[in-house]
Amino acid sequence: MRAILLIVLLHLAIAQQSEEEVDRGVSRLEARIQQLEQAIQCCDVASSMVRDFNQLHLELLDRDARAVESQLLEMRELVQSAVGDVSATEERIASANLATEERLAANVVRQIENMTSLIEKQKERINDLEHRTTVDCKDLLNKGFSRNGVYTIRSPEGVSMQVYCNMENDGGGWTVIQRRMDGSQDFLLGWQRYAAGFGDLRGEFWLGNRNLNFLTGPRPHELKITLMDWEGQTRYAHYDAFSVGAEADKFPLTLGDYSGNAGDSMARNNGRRFSTVDQDNDHSNSYDCTSYHKGAWWQGYCTYANLNGLYLRGSYSGDLRGVFWAHWRGQGYSLKHTEMKMRRL
Repeated sequence: MRAILLIVLLHLAIAQQSEEEVDRGVSRLEARIQQLEQAIQCCDVASSMVRDFNQLHLELLDRDARAVESQLLEMRELVQSAVGDVSATEERIASANLATEERLAANVVRQIENMTSLIEKQKERINDLEHRTTVDCKDLLNKGFSRNGVYTIRSPEGVSMQVYCNMENDGGGWTVIQRRMDGSQDFLLGWQRYAAGFGDLRGEFWLGNRNLNFLTGPRPHELKITLMDWEGQTRYAHYDAFSVGAEADKFPLTLGDYSGNAGDSMARNNGRRFSTVDQDNDHSNSYDCTSYHKGAWWQGYCTYANLNGLYLRGSYSGDLRGVFWAHWRGQGYSLKHTEMKMRRL
């Protein structure tokens, strides 16, 4: 490359100047060529240095990139591992919480069951203590019970029974012994059913002649009978003494003096024995009074009160078989509601 440049310059000098000038020119050109060569050498060195630097820079960048990529990969693996650990930890925590909640729930249920059992036992004990010597509804009234409902009473001899107590009317303390209200209970039953009692204490029922004898035998009682017709009118009959005798004597009835506004339809029943459809204990030679009136009762020469008769609706004709109170609506009228209740004097 230098030879070509020298020849070109030489021809130019020859053409324009004399030999002397050519020599001077050649000298200058040679000096210039040396300068150029030096410059070219410097450029080569610089170029080599630049290439080396670029190579080194690229190598450094490549090494740094590989290092960064390695670090990123390592960090990514660490992050993924951490995420996995967190998920596993969350699952363990959730599982532990669920197990803990289940154990707590089970413990709460057991505690509630234990408390319920203890409460029931305490209620039984309280009920037993309250009623251990509770002989009737008047006794319960004196102990603070003041609402109508079914109660358990117990005699000093340890005999217990359930009764319906009327605590809210006529001074309270009444033991209800009979109720008619809707015709849901069949009252045309035999001796044993009337002796033992039947029906629903909250609805229609007969308390039972054995219970009446047990409750009234040793203690004097009064009796109140309330009546209602189908027009909603009411009447009552009160007897200041009431008792029922032993079964061996056919459960005879004893009544005291009458007062009230219904009329004394029980007068002819006083002292009479109890009769049912399968046991005729009346005094009539002409009739089987219970079969005729379709109602078990204390029959003499039949009766003017037939509160255990057939549940009819108001006036009727034919045999005198309805729920009647002769001295008020007559024997041909069947009442809507009756209730017999007694209270210890």
